[in-house]
Amino acid sequence: MVGAVVCRRPDGSERTIPCLKAEGCWEVAGKGGMYSGNDTCPMRYDMTNFFKDPDGACRVVSGPGTRMSPYGADPPGLGMFCSNPIGTGVNDPDNPHNKAGNATVGKCAAHIRLK
Repeated sequence: MVGAVVCRRPDGSERTIPCLKAEGCWEVAGKGGMYSGNDTCPMRYDMTNFFKDPDGACRVVSGPGTRMSPYGADPPGLGMFCSNPIGTGVNDPDNPHNKAGNATVGKCAAHIRLK
């Protein structure tokens, strides 16, 4: 086992999720990363296993002591290309448990070039 994440269940028991391969074990959404920004933008990635959460129910037991919360599927990015880096929906920075917050760059509409 390369590493593991231990998650507390609502009844207080713990479940260990092992990582058996060196890379690509879990996707963790980081602030300002590829899961951040407007949650309806089609350019934003929308599938991840965990997001960094200071009050998270899961903790990495091998490697850095990051606390995380599990996260399922996001809404599909079926909106317009974003025009600013502000996080919306699951990434709304006003929610203390937002998934990935504001985008570092964002403004996807201004970055698209068609030939």
